[in-house]
Amino acid sequence: NYGSKNYQYEMYIDSDIYYEFKSLDHDLTDEYDWPDGYARFTTPDEQYVINLANDLNSIAVSEGFTDLETSNFILSFVQTIDYKVDNYTNYQGIQEYPKYPIEMLWDGQGDCEDSSALYASLMEALGYDAVLLLFLGDIDGHAAIGVSVPGATGKSYRYSGLDYYYAETTDTGPSIGDDSPYYFPGLDMSQSSYTYNV
Repeated sequence: NYGSKNYQYEMYIDSDIYYEFKSLDHDLTDEYDWPDGYARFTTPDEQYVINLANDLNSIAVSEGFTDLETSNFILSFVQTIDYKVDNYTNYQGIQEYPKYPIEMLWDGQGDCEDSSALYASLMEALGYDAVLLLFLGDIDGHAAIGVSVPGATGKSYRYSGLDYYYAETTDTGPSIGDDSPYYFPGLDMSQSSYTYNV
């Protein structure tokens, strides 16, 4: 759903590609490797990502969307995928299991770093500039995306001379530049602990 209109999209996912990515190392036990570690899960150059991004962009073009509306339309697509933390997905017992975009699409669920990797991949595939935002606290953490898009306003983070507008990927409703609807105890989201160019 975007605006007042419902959209449906069906895609074919090659099981060989899915199992190829699923077999890769997903370990993120080294805290100091987190920015690089999380960023490696963005895959904007994979053909299935490019195809999906182009299909969504074609819908946006047919609707006459601006760049900002297109970015929000694609964000709404990602937001509709079920949010489930790793302990409650089909990877039960694994505290942290970041997924590649193809895994989130195949599983139909994921948490903040998974949806962030998917959204960043789609945006980068279309030529938009996106950064990974990691917020680390004593108790909890959160991942989101910052996107540089014309016409955006609201919450932003300055990085390498550009303003990247906050994109919450885990909940339906928030648009680019909106604050996160969640409260994370002990987590300062006024600035990103890590801002990483993907």
